[in-house]
Amino acid sequence: MSKRSYFQRTKSIIKRLNTKPYCTFDEISAYIRKEFEYASEFGEEDPGFSKRTFQRDIKEIYDVWGIEIVFCKKNRGYHIVKDSFYSDNSGRLFEVYEMMNALQIAEDLKDIVYFEQRQPLNTHYFDDVIAAVKRKVYLRITYCKFGAETPDDIKIAPYGLKEYRNRWYIVAKTNDKLRIYALDRIVEVRKTSERFQWDKSLDIGGLYKDVFGIYIDGRQETEQVELEVSPYMSNYIRTLPLHPSQEIVKEDAQSCHVRLQLKISDELVTELLSYGRHVKVLRPRSLQKAVVKSLQESLMQYPAAGDT
Repeated sequence: MSKRSYFQRTKSIIKRLNTKPYCTFDEISAYIRKEFEYASEFGEEDPGFSKRTFQRDIKEIYDVWGIEIVFCKKNRGYHIVKDSFYSDNSGRLFEVYEMMNALQIAEDLKDIVYFEQRQPLNTHYFDDVIAAVKRKVYLRITYCKFGAETPDDIKIAPYGLKEYRNRWYIVAKTNDKLRIYALDRIVEVRKTSERFQWDKSLDIGGLYKDVFGIYIDGRQETEQVELEVSPYMSNYIRTLPLHPSQEIVKEDAQSCHVRLQLKISDELVTELLSYGRHVKVLRPRSLQKAVVKSLQESLMQYPAAGDT
C-alpha cells in the first residue's frame, strides 16, 4: 500500500466523522470504499480495511494530527472529540493536507484552481526555524526592513512562528527584547549550534490572546470592544470572527452587536475601517476617536471631491 493511499484512507475517516459523527465501523468502511472508488479514477489503489486496521488508524491519526477519535456507547458510534480537532492547530494542519492532496490528484490545474497572485512567503525557512526552536539554538538571519537600503545581519533566539493575513512571522528575542520578523523580508537564514537560555516566562500564545494583528505592545491594556454590525455584514462577521474572543451579544433585523476583548492597535483600526459603513464602534471611546481621526485624514486627501 502506498503512503498516498494510506493518507487518503485516514483523511476519509476524519472527513466522514467530521461531517457525520457517531458512525459505526461498517458505515465508515462503506464510506471509505466509496471514496476509493472515486479516487481509483486518479490512480489510487484500494488498501483494504479491517477493524484492526481501523484501530491502528485511530492511534496514528491522534499521533500525527492530534485528532482524537473515540467510541460512544450511548450513541453507538465513533466520533471526533471536537476540542482535539480545533485545538493545537490540528484542524488547520488537516486543511493544508486536504488541499495538498487535492492538488496532487489534479494533473492540470490552470483551468480549475485560481490562486491569488502574490509573492512567495519564504515558507521554505519553516524547517530551519522550527528545528531551531525545538533545539533552543540561535539563528542568524539577513533581514531587509521595508524602506531599508541594505539588509541587516541579526542574531535571533526564535520562540515560534505566527501567521497573520497570509504572511508568516518569526517571534524571537534579539538582545533580550521581543521582536517580530516577517518571513518574506528574510534574505537568508543561517543555522548555528549555539544554544540560548529559554525564557520560561515567555508565553507566546498568552501574549497574542488579546492582540489583533501581529505586533505586541506590552504597555496597552486589554479593553472591551463593542461593535454594531449591519445586517449585510453580520453573516460574514459571524462565520469569520474578527478575533477568538468575539461573542454576539444582541441581534435583530436592524443590526448585530459584537463584543470582543482586545488591545487597541493601529491594525485593529485598519481592519474596522475596511468594513466601511457596515461596522460602527460603540465602545471604547478611544477606539471611536482613532477611527474618526483616520477617516478625517483620509477625507483630507480628497479636498475637491466634496464640491462635485
